[in-house]
Amino acid sequence: MKPTYEELEQQLEESQREFRAADATIHNLDLQLTDQAVQLANAESKCRELAAESDKTSERMQQLIQIINNADNDYCMCGDAMKNHTHGGCGHPTGMFDYHYNQWLQDENKTPATDAFLAEVRAQGVEMFADFCGEENSVFVEAKAYYRSLADAVDEFAAQLRKGGAA
Repeated sequence: MKPTYEELEQQLEESQREFRAADATIHNLDLQLTDQAVQLANAESKCRELAAESDKTSERMQQLIQIINNADNDYCMCGDAMKNHTHGGCGHPTGMFDYHYNQWLQDENKTPATDAFLAEVRAQGVEMFADFCGEENSVFVEAKAYYRSLADAVDEFAAQLRKGGAA
């Protein structure tokens, strides 16, 4: 039996509704994909910054190892033998090790990307704790009307984080 005109109109309206819903879903997925691409680019950028800082820190460690392995404290920076000096007697650093080590300490030793990453990790931990506090089995359990100290809740939450839980 052939569908009536009204049935065809009804099917058309239903198809149009489904099309609009599918179109909205596709649009929403497109927005999510764009957002995920931005988040991925930001994460990759942070990883590059962290890797660069890690390389610089490794280089500084190697410099320090080299300073320690090759230091000669037999001579002062003035060129005289250390045995002829009292400690700091000529006003120069007391030896080559001290000189090189002091130079190494004066070099830039900042790690802003690492500091920012760790600050974000700490902030996320605080946010996770806020979520944890809202859970049924957390600081305040309504069913039992049981209240624990905040310090106990923090200790429990920290233990869960260390085990890889509470996420």
